[in-house]
Amino acid sequence: MAAETDSKYTIYIASWGNPLAWRKVKYICNGETKGGFTSAVCAKADHYLIYVQDSAATATSSITLEEAVECAQKAGLQVTKDMTTRIKPSDWTNLRPTVENYVKCVAEKAGIDAHPIVVGAAGKYADYEYKATPDQIAAELLAKLWQAIDDKLGGAPEGANIRLHLDLTHGVNYMPVLLLQTAQHLANILLAAGASAVTIDAYNATPEDWHYVKVYHQHTTHIYFP
Repeated sequence: MAAETDSKYTIYIASWGNPLAWRKVKYICNGETKGGFTSAVCAKADHYLIYVQDSAATATSSITLEEAVECAQKAGLQVTKDMTTRIKPSDWTNLRPTVENYVKCVAEKAGIDAHPIVVGAAGKYADYEYKATPDQIAAELLAKLWQAIDDKLGGAPEGANIRLHLDLTHGVNYMPVLLLQTAQHLANILLAAGASAVTIDAYNATPEDWHYVKVYHQHTTHIYFP
């Protein structure tokens, strides 16, 4: 194992479901109040990664976050408003880049420069069926997270201390659980690549009073096999 150095990096990774359905609230971030429509406003990190499904392009909601509507239109998604707000792609051949642009725009409106990680989905979303298998989704998420970190940090700098700040507040169905599990595999890869320690801290905003609290902690210095 590499000798420990002073290099420290915090990488924020969040699961996002359907931004259309979000609303503006007051988050309590370690005693400080911050307004916003996503709990990402509570995090401080060197790099921000947002995990989202490609099904985000066919979302529907009775609640409408106007920032999300503006970003959907800017990304080229068709927006329909009646009793509910619906979005869908105008060009299905460009689905992944469209979702990337949509999510990046929403993050920017929240004040965050984020890199979207778009992976497959399983299930029915606004009458569209997505058929990725659980293994495909998990493998794609792990590969894309590692690629993004490799691009931003050059892998795992020798001897670095890396903190994975997971935000599990948003995300549909299995997404938050899958992200936590994937982060544990990612920690092994980072250690194998040269990091001296990897810490996983997971957070969640409590419903209605919106306290951003730590719900999981894991500090590892050696590769382990779950």
